[in-house]
Amino acid sequence: MRRTMLLQLMAGVLLSATASPAAEPPTYWIIVNTSNPVATLGRDEVSRLFLRKASIWPGGRIVLPVDQIDSAPVREAFSKDIHRRSIAAIKSFWQQMIFSGRAVPPPELSSDAGVVAYVKAHPGAIGYVTENPTDGGVRVLAISG
Repeated sequence: MRRTMLLQLMAGVLLSATASPAAEPPTYWIIVNTSNPVATLGRDEVSRLFLRKASIWPGGRIVLPVDQIDSAPVREAFSKDIHRRSIAAIKSFWQQMIFSGRAVPPPELSSDAGVVAYVKAHPGAIGYVTENPTDGGVRVLAISG
């Protein structure tokens, strides 16, 4: 009986250690300039835009992605959710791209206000922020998949 109780206790500990909490919704909003006609993008499409694997919006406008600084919690959430990689993995990707002369990373800004101002000023811009912006000049993209 003692052995059975010990096994049940061990099984309970193992189950609680492997159980994952419910998935939380993303803690960021992807924004574009209000003149951009695109309303919805898939996660993979967003990743391609930020990694500069796609560079033209429908209609021919050049895509201008803007990142938050790598120490920003929103950057970590965005990288894990959209790129499905860590910030370190993304930094490594950019080092390879720079070294090979193929591309440079998007500019990094240190605040949501900076990202909103950048997106407002550039019709082809796309960025992400921690709160749903209420300021005019930008709008939130819907993300599918």
